[in-house]
Amino acid sequence: VDHLAAADRFEKLFMLDVVHARARTVVAPLHVALNIEIEDAGLALGADRPVLPVCTLEAIAQVAWHAHSAPAVIACLDARMREVYAAAYTRDGDRWRETSAPEVATPDVIRRPADTVEWFGAGDGFARFPSLVSRLNLRACDATARPDARAIAELAAPRFAAGEGVDAAAARPLYVRHRVALTTAERAAGARL
Repeated sequence: VDHLAAADRFEKLFMLDVVHARARTVVAPLHVALNIEIEDAGLALGADRPVLPVCTLEAIAQVAWHAHSAPAVIACLDARMREVYAAAYTRDGDRWRETSAPEVATPDVIRRPADTVEWFGAGDGFARFPSLVSRLNLRACDATARPDARAIAELAAPRFAAGEGVDAAAARPLYVRHRVALTTAERAAGARL
């Protein structure tokens, strides 16, 4: 695929000077994710353009597909606090089908989808917790795979073309982790997240 030509067609299709795709940031701390969401939604709102959420984990699956021809990917990122963000995707034509929704959990809770597909692992969660590769019985793994602008644009382009963009004022971030701190009493009692 000639990605420059595809980006040019994408830009002309939407008559945009700059393509704005908003990624749901499920890998950043809450305040960083919120700042990114507000900034991107604000840019789109000011330009009267729709936004389209693209999950970071799905973008990692896209990177793995390009780099390793992996049609079935368990994307896994280090979530800190001894947890990972994980989701599973299978290729369905030119799109990904979410097989297992994004979640945050300790590595021992992450499960391989119940099917006979040969899964490929991608993301730094596998570097942080290397035992996941064998426990999930993955055919291979790229623990260095990271989401990039190309992957996000490739995921967003057909969705924008299909009219799946949403009004920037109505856009909502996807927060997978809801608890990011302990209360004073919990910390005093020696609790840890």
